[in-house]
Amino acid sequence: MHSSYVEFISNTHEAFGPNDSASQRWDTANMLVRRLGGTALNIGAIHIDSTEPKWMLSSMSPAWLYRYVNEDLYKIDPFIPLLKNRNAPIELDTTIRKHTQPLNPYLFEAGYKFLYGLPFSGSNLFERKVVTFCTDLTRAEIQARGYLGFIHILAAILATQVQPIDSSAPVRDQYFSKNTLSRRETESLALLAQGLRNQRIAEILGVAEVTVRKHINSARKKLGALTREQAIAIALQHGIIRLGITSDI
Repeated sequence: MHSSYVEFISNTHEAFGPNDSASQRWDTANMLVRRLGGTALNIGAIHIDSTEPKWMLSSMSPAWLYRYVNEDLYKIDPFIPLLKNRNAPIELDTTIRKHTQPLNPYLFEAGYKFLYGLPFSGSNLFERKVVTFCTDLTRAEIQARGYLGFIHILAAILATQVQPIDSSAPVRDQYFSKNTLSRRETESLALLAQGLRNQRIAEILGVAEVTVRKHINSARKKLGALTREQAIAIALQHGIIRLGITSDI
């Protein structure tokens, strides 16, 4: 094995503390993914026969996750059927608009150009774990930077280091656990969509104006939006907020 791989393995293992919580390990995993040019990470386990998810964590954008679930895009996800009978890496280059890969246009629109997934044995004979690296770089760009081999190694390490944050929670709640908008972020964005200014939103929510700005900025980042207006559009499109409706305040 190349010496750079040996050093990478050592450094990656050292990034995880022996007493780290599941949440801390998930945060560390995403930090390591970003170092290799990644923008998101999916890790979960499925039942081999039914492909029913047992647990799932994802740092993909909330807008994409809501769309994936609410528009039944999982039904055309090429990773799911391949997981049952394949041990080799699964690659998805969304810059290639093939009719045999119907999920590509949706992923490309969401900003994910290349996905690299690796299946692993689960906790029992009927379980399969999968780690998927997502990036806004193309496969050619990842390869040119020499990252592909390191991504493969990282996936293998993450498969052993990352566990469900709350295995008792419904899978859907686990899937949205890290990037879902908080109640206050949702309320602030919904009131902003009604044309209210920060000062008035602060009065309604009973918080400081600077807090409102933080909520809206956090919501914008989670949704992968460049502007407030784009964040509102994304949230409305995917049913995260509705005009004229906010949660009980």
